[in-house]
Amino acid sequence: MINKTNLKKYLRAIKKWNQKVMTCEDLVEVTGTKMEKIKDDLSLFYPLINFDPDFNIKDIEQNLAEKLEILEKQNPVKTNERILKRNEADRYKGIIDYIYQNMTFAGGLLNTGYIISKRDVKILKKLVKSEYDKLYKKRKK
Repeated sequence: MINKTNLKKYLRAIKKWNQKVMTCEDLVEVTGTKMEKIKDDLSLFYPLINFDPDFNIKDIEQNLAEKLEILEKQNPVKTNERILKRNEADRYKGIIDYIYQNMTFAGGLLNTGYIISKRDVKILKKLVKSEYDKLYKKRKK
């Protein structure tokens, strides 16, 4: 199965190639990918590529472009999660305060169905670090 990155790399190399015929050996020289990997990836589009060393890869360029469109529709580009700002962790007095505000019901009972997100973990890390620093400083004195 061909992945989107390799597919883009192959298409870019095919489009830049100025000659009419491009073989697997030419694609190896341009992309730096191993011959076996290229043949394995392109066997989806032309099954006899392992037996035909002079096959023109430019003949399947349209099929490669269509496959790329399908892959991009299936896996859209993910946006990065928003960056944790310094003041988000500072608005809580400590770990207990954070848990009480976010992970409890109205009566103060702990919500066992709460799913911790990556953002929660980042905030909790900052809070744990700040409380650890407070405890360590007290011990030094």
